[in-house]
Amino acid sequence: MDNKKITDFNLYDLFYRSAMFFNKEIIALDVNVSDATDKKLNKILKELEFISAKYMDEIKFSDVIYEIFPEINQRTKIISFNYKPVSKKDKKNIDISNHIERYKNFNVDNLPLIEVAKAFNIRVEKSNTLETLGRYVANEKKIILASDYVPTFIHELVHGIDRHMSDYIHDENFNELVAELSTIFICKIFSIPINVSYSIHYLDAYSTMEVNVSKMIKRASEIAESIIKIKEHIDKNR
Repeated sequence: MDNKKITDFNLYDLFYRSAMFFNKEIIALDVNVSDATDKKLNKILKELEFISAKYMDEIKFSDVIYEIFPEINQRTKIISFNYKPVSKKDKKNIDISNHIERYKNFNVDNLPLIEVAKAFNIRVEKSNTLETLGRYVANEKKIILASDYVPTFIHELVHGIDRHMSDYIHDENFNELVAELSTIFICKIFSIPINVSYSIHYLDAYSTMEVNVSKMIKRASEIAESIIKIKEHIDKNR
């Protein structure tokens, strides 16, 4: 079978081409996902049919680096060296001052669902040196963020929850699909702003015809339900 991507057909077809899901409303038939969540997730899946995949140039704090510049004191002729922020060569048009201010003002403790991360004992840090937009470090139970785009945090949070479930699957493509699909679910459920076109672009990058769609949706549904239940428990016990 050819390795076709989502762009060769629409995302809705991807989710519903499997015979066991065709013409069925329930997407998580044998997992503990509530009827209310199940209906919400089905509605979100159907809405994706009308959204095209588009790339978004997400801000990355490491696009600004600090270089050493010599400065000569004209009176004493002594050379000193100062660090000054500059943009990377391939990012000439970025607003350096905006990057610096956004990084300075980015408080991870204000992230939506940060209390869920804490409930899982997952630490969250920001970085202006990380070369990827975000990373989950499993052996430290830590999320590192190089972007203040909230869905990036949600994506890494999902990795953290997924990674420590007993039936974790060691398959990068599958796990990336689960993480981004879960991100769409969670952002929509909790009214967190998200560029869904960018998410679909991300899904496309990891998808082939061989993806196990039913297993992917089942896993994303379980993770979404876990986050919903934990958030409800936290809110109830405030």
